[in-house]
Amino acid sequence: AANMTMELATFADGLGVTSGKMMSDFQAVSGTLAMQGKDMVKTFKNIAAQAKATGIEVSQLVTIAQRFNTFSDAADNVAKLNAVLGTQMSTIELMGMRQDERIDHLRDQVQMTVGDFNDLDMYTQQFIANAMGFKDVGEAGRFLNMSAKEQDEFRLRAEESAKTQEQIAEITQDFLPIM
Repeated sequence: AANMTMELATFADGLGVTSGKMMSDFQAVSGTLAMQGKDMVKTFKNIAAQAKATGIEVSQLVTIAQRFNTFSDAADNVAKLNAVLGTQMSTIELMGMRQDERIDHLRDQVQMTVGDFNDLDMYTQQFIANAMGFKDVGEAGRFLNMSAKEQDEFRLRAEESAKTQEQIAEITQDFLPIM
């Protein structure tokens, strides 16, 4: 638990988020992400990077991913998206993904199909936002127009910062007995 807390705190610093905010976000979604097992922290960190890049709360992104947890919900939501986008997303494939992968996959599918979300007519925007579970069209637009490169840059910068801070912590631990 102490190692995980340190890992999340250093990751938060690298993202430019307070460690308190990171820990409260983690506590809010940890019950849902627990099904990821050993990948829980990795999944959370990826969602936190997605949240930072889009300005959407971690809990909202997890809620969107949860819309594809059960077969009936996933089938219904995938059918809606396939109908309006003309895609052939697989319900089973989405259900087999971690939450962070699901979120990325959905964004990628919409971007590949329609390009810029803002170029769609307002009814299509509203339909996609509702089918994916966004609060409103503005939130959907921020998420769907985010590039994977932006998200990766946030995640990599946070990981690099976390590694540097872990190294500082290890060096500090080495000197503590001497002092």
